[in-house]
Amino acid sequence: MPNDQQRRSGAFASCLTLLAIAVGLALLGNLIMRVINREPVIQPLQGCTVVVDDHSSFIDLEQAGNVAIISAAAIGEGLPARATTLGIVTAWQESSLRNLDYGDRDSLGLFQQRPSQGWGTVEQIMDPWYSSRKFYSELVRLVPGWETGDINDVAQAVQRSGFPEAYRKHEQNGRVWASALNGYSPHSVTCVVRDGSTMNSEPILYLLQQAYRDALSIRQEENVLVIEHSSAEVRWSVAQLAMLVPETGLQSVRVDDWAWSVNGEWTQVAPSDNVVRLEFRA
Repeated sequence: MPNDQQRRSGAFASCLTLLAIAVGLALLGNLIMRVINREPVIQPLQGCTVVVDDHSSFIDLEQAGNVAIISAAAIGEGLPARATTLGIVTAWQESSLRNLDYGDRDSLGLFQQRPSQGWGTVEQIMDPWYSSRKFYSELVRLVPGWETGDINDVAQAVQRSGFPEAYRKHEQNGRVWASALNGYSPHSVTCVVRDGSTMNSEPILYLLQQAYRDALSIRQEENVLVIEHSSAEVRWSVAQLAMLVPETGLQSVRVDDWAWSVNGEWTQVAPSDNVVRLEFRA
């Protein structure tokens, strides 16, 4: 016959078993009620993410459109990827990549440039294309050795900020976006977009023209843009820049032997011949 100690141990084990069953039933009941009540499923934030090596960086759709302009402006000026990094890092610190119509004293725009300090008129500074190009022209004019200098110190030499070390914290984000948008990090950008726009390719065509002038061969096949270039880096730059332009109805991208669809990831497909295919919602 079992002794008192054995009886107590058996009773304790039975209690634990009943408790585990009760917790399991409670969790199951909660799950069933969520299904019955049709509680919304949490969806990923709209925006774009880049992953290069072990670093990832997320920006929302407004920021993505401005990063595309900052990058395309540098490419269009014939500047290397390091200039793109500097532009993104600087605008990230100055405005959080937003085209602000306010700031310290009379500072405005992506780069918080001041009309009173000769950066341009209010109208000019509030144009992201103008303000980006103005930043790059001052970068090249003011900072000898900017191509190799410390990112924070070079940005500070252009901006003359009251927070001279503040640019440093954005350096890694700037580097990964610059790498992707200059075509050095293929299939590294993904976007989540739920705007429902139909085909509006004009903003993408304008951006690509500013970046690559007449170097691209572009044709339209119904709701698809076919863009040809012999350089793989240029093709990946084109593809990932296009993904960041908001409200175009872009549904899928295909470049080399990779394909991306909206709200999805890059997957490998049969190779294509030196073209980027941008498909839009009809």
